[in-house]
This record gives sequence, structure tokens and C-alpha cells, in this order.
Amino acid sequence: LANLENLGLSHIRSGADLAFAMDVPQSARLEAENLLAELGDRHFVTVSPSSVIRGYCERDGIDYVGLMASECDQIVSDLNVDLVVIAHAARTGETESRMNDIPVCREIVRAMSHRDRVTLLDRSIDPATLRAIVDLSTVLVTSRFHAMISALATATPVVVLGWSHKYAEVMDSFGLHDWVLPYSVLGKRGLAARVSRAFAQRQVITSQIDDHLEGIRLGLAGCSFGRTFGRGGLLGGLRRRGGGGLVRGRPRLGHRRLDPPAGQPLRRGGSQAQLRPR
Repeated sequence: LANLENLGLSHIRSGADLAFAMDVPQSARLEAENLLAELGDRHFVTVSPSSVIRGYCERDGIDYVGLMASECDQIVSDLNVDLVVIAHAARTGETESRMNDIPVCREIVRAMSHRDRVTLLDRSIDPATLRAIVDLSTVLVTSRFHAMISALATATPVVVLGWSHKYAEVMDSFGLHDWVLPYSVLGKRGLAARVSRAFAQRQVITSQIDDHLEGIRLGLAGCSFGRTFGRGGLLGGLRRRGGGGLVRGRPRLGHRRLDPPAGQPLRRGGSQAQLRPR
């Protein structure tokens, strides 16, 4: 702000990323549910890899694909959950680039031992549907900034494997610094262990995120994005629901995964693996 004021600009105030205010229409929620129909009401962890992180890892001599595959296998083993792997930045039919995670997502899944526990969404999906998928997740693991924003906007527990200070700055504003890790943790079992902790503390994390969302909403009120999108202004159509973040017209979908019915099997294919009592 000081730099902007030095330029002679006035009427300036800080605000959260405008992506917090993105609308998620009912059609996007239905599309997300259709994409994940095989999972039913079972817990799942969504993983959003990054071609950018892969580039940094290759520079530093880190086997990003192999280590991410190992961490994902460990998450499945430790928590007995399914994984959804999404290309949050996607360019269908193109080669890998900083804005195309499809190739690296495919390579990670191919390198996993528990491929039968993975739903791979390796194509371009519109932003609202991506947010609805995050909303349905029990925990999100991501290296993509706006996937992290979607988790915070929907009060979904999130573990960030980051490469820039920007991740920690936003997570700090929610009191979630402990859930941000550097990519150098790969290969040290730090990621899978942190995801297990987030899974165990998911209700506490959800409540903590939700406690900060009212301030985000007030900070974005009146922004042009909010005035442009949605009938009567996007933010005017959002309501705050305890424990569920900012949603439009219905409870947060992801909450149904916090406490599934007793005896609900965790994996597809008729497995009888059961949730441990909490």
C-alpha cells in the first residue's frame, strides 16, 4: 500500500484475492458430484500437483514424480482413503508447461502402487467445478495457489506444498502456518505425515478457516468483481454458515464427508474396510 500511496493514489485499501468471491453455481456442484460419483459418500483426499514445483525439484535434483507418488501411496495406506488427483492448471492436448499439470498428474498416478484407489481428473475443468471438487474433499493437498484459495473459501482443510512466500502469507492470515510445507520436504515423509494430522484435525481446521471468512467477505464487499458477477452482486448472494464457509443457497457439500454413516466402506469395488471410530 505504501508504494501505491507514493504514486499519489488514494482511496486504497488492502483486500483478499478476488478468487475468494467466485460464484459456484448449482450446475458446477452437480458436475463435480457426477465426476466423483464412484466415491459415494466416502472420505477422499484431493491432490493437486504442480508442473512449476516439478521444475524447481528438477533444478534441485529432487525426483518430484517418484516422491509424490510415494507420498500419495503413504496417504492411502495411513488413512485408508481414496485419492482424487486433479490438474488444477490444465491445457488439454498440450505438452507440459507452467500452466499445464496434466502430464505430471498422469506420471504421478502411473508411478503409484495404489492406483486402484485413485480417481484421475486429467483434463481441463472449469474453475467453478474445480472449486466444487475441492469443497467435496475431506482434505486438499496442493501446490497451486488458487486451489489453496478454493480450499480456504470453502473451509476445506488444506496442506500446501509451496515454492513461494505467497502461500504462507495467505495461510498465515487464517492462522494456518503449520499447514504450509516447502517442496524440499519431499522424500522425508513430511507431507504424508502432515496430511494425516490434517485429516485427524479436520473439524478444528474447518472451524478455524470459517472464523476468518467473515472478515474476507467484508474486505471484498463492494469490489468490482462482486458487483459484476451474480444477480444483485455475488457477495450479496453469499451467506455465511457456521462450519461451512461462504456458500450459495445450500450447506457446504464437503461437510457430509466429515461424519459418514457407521460402517460406510471407504473404497470402491465392495471393500469392507471400515472407518475407525473417532
